[in-house]
Amino acid sequence: LMGGGNSFLYSNEKPVPEPPAIEEQEAEQSGITAPSEGTIADSSKEAQETTEGEEGPGLIQTVKQGGMIMIPIILLGFISLTIIIERLIFYSKHGVWNRETLISHLMALARRYDAAYREDMEDHLRGEFQIYVNGLERGLGLLAGIGNLAPIVGFLGTVIGLIQAFASIVAATTVTAKVVAAGIQVALVTTAGGLTVAAPTLIFYYLFTTIVQNRFAAADEAISNMCAHLPRMTDSMEPEKGSGGDRGGFVKKSGRSC
Repeated sequence: LMGGGNSFLYSNEKPVPEPPAIEEQEAEQSGITAPSEGTIADSSKEAQETTEGEEGPGLIQTVKQGGMIMIPIILLGFISLTIIIERLIFYSKHGVWNRETLISHLMALARRYDAAYREDMEDHLRGEFQIYVNGLERGLGLLAGIGNLAPIVGFLGTVIGLIQAFASIVAATTVTAKVVAAGIQVALVTTAGGLTVAAPTLIFYYLFTTIVQNRFAAADEAISNMCAHLPRMTDSMEPEKGSGGDRGGFVKKSGRSC
């Protein structure tokens, strides 16, 4: 051997290998191998598909679960929506939302009608206003009926669903949640459907009736102001005074007997 060099390179001893890491030893003993990138991707895809499959049913599927009782509820909702849209268009087209539009209309009618007495003018204006109000109230009675009828139809579906649930309990040998789930589902879906139709229907019904009531008050005030300068018919008459005192009929100031 040469001196001054590395004696290990020229020795007959074999190098001792380093012991494996503790984590690798435990993994080999338990038989666990590190997952590959493809395995991780496949697992993520399966988890995503499972999550999508567990999502709740859509609106159409939920309506179908309500059964046949949902047909009249949907029909009532369609009629209510049609009336609401028609009323909104009518009110907007004729300026019903603005109080001044009604007053201007009444003033124009008063100028075109030549009345000598207050009673004649009031009768004319109130008659024209009543025609105007009839147009405002068109369809509101049906809207109120739908708002009151829709929850009743929904509660009818609730009763039908509970009957189905109890019938399933009687027919089943082992009672589980799945046995009564179908009947309870019908009960809840129909109740929700009836309330969904009734709530917006009644909201718009009370909105329209409030507008009509406000227009009634505005018209009464406007008609009274427009007719205030005209004389009353009774003011143009005076009692006929005869020899017997105040007995007798009424005569006009022109002298003709009434």
